[in-house]
Amino acid sequence: DGNLVDGDGCSLGCLSDDGPACDPTMPASFVNATFGEAPTGFSELTLQTPPGVAAGDILFALITRNNDSYSDSVPDGWTVVTEEQESGPGNCASQLLWRLATITEPAEHVFGLVPNTVASGLITAYSNVDKTNPVQDATINATGAYKATPLTTTSDDTMLSLFLSSGNGTSIWAEPSGWTPGYPGGQNATSCGTFYKLQSIAGDTGKVVAPEFKIPYADIGYAHLVALNPCSLCGDA
Repeated sequence: DGNLVDGDGCSLGCLSDDGPACDPTMPASFVNATFGEAPTGFSELTLQTPPGVAAGDILFALITRNNDSYSDSVPDGWTVVTEEQESGPGNCASQLLWRLATITEPAEHVFGLVPNTVASGLITAYSNVDKTNPVQDATINATGAYKATPLTTTSDDTMLSLFLSSGNGTSIWAEPSGWTPGYPGGQNATSCGTFYKLQSIAGDTGKVVAPEFKIPYADIGYAHLVALNPCSLCGDA
């Protein structure tokens, strides 16, 4: 509801129906991640809420499918950030979504699948991110290598999250320099992984060029690069 916690301009955040607001004196931080998969014949992909998630955290779900279409059925509370699909060797559709964790956050989230699909996915959680506008910028790129389109941050201490999707289930990605693995890759008929880092300086020097990962074989792969808005002052809830 925007009430002050400490009465001195919200340096300790605010209170809301979604739990304590973020602390504008601290940068965003990675909480945890979970991975799940759905073999052929399953109509749904179920992903567990990561351990340690609290009300007010921001969740990202990366859904990777081994065909060139993703479901139009987005679960309640989730918003699409970026998505792409392409046919060819190692067909792949990749969809990235976000939601605000609530006080009554469910233990799992269910995503619908189109018929004859093998899918995998992950959910990552970040704390101390702006609740109403968590995505500062986001890009996606599908080429002969996993390399997201660069972006330029607009705030100091911006958390960056890199999400990777592959139509090949053998992809487990090595940790790129300067990035920390949230989940380095999962194996099924598809793969997905994520890495993160804190970008301390904004503006021209804050331009982020994502690391490049080679795609195994001739498969299609996607790289989503997301800049998270840092916690804002009172009224972000």
